[in-house]
Amino acid sequence: MTRVSPQRGVGEPAAHPAASWVVISVGSAPLERIDGTRYEILMNADGSLAGKETALRADAAPAAIVEAAKKAVGGGELVVCEEVSGPEAAYGESHHVKLRVQGEVLRVSVKSDGTVVRTMRKMKAEVRVPK
Repeated sequence: MTRVSPQRGVGEPAAHPAASWVVISVGSAPLERIDGTRYEILMNADGSLAGKETALRADAAPAAIVEAAKKAVGGGELVVCEEVSGPEAAYGESHHVKLRVQGEVLRVSVKSDGTVVRTMRKMKAEVRVPK
């Protein structure tokens, strides 16, 4: 039996206002990993699939994609390479490559042809929601 549960807090992603992030759950325990792979899915309000992120094992990450990301930021240690679709691929990217560079995690968005379309610094933040 599977169900979906909220994953990314209150509110809706600006890129897709009718959708919300979920993780697949079985029973009461969320399954962030299935056979060692982490999945995140973005569902439309009607229950249809809007997009997803699939974390790839390091040995399954496309070498050309990872190398393009490393070249864009001057190297770094691979944290994770994710295949992305839907609103998370807003710039036409097929992968998000997260690299640790000088203690910071950078997310590099890369198209399937190796073109880097965006680089972002991952930061922890506290969001205050009005009562």
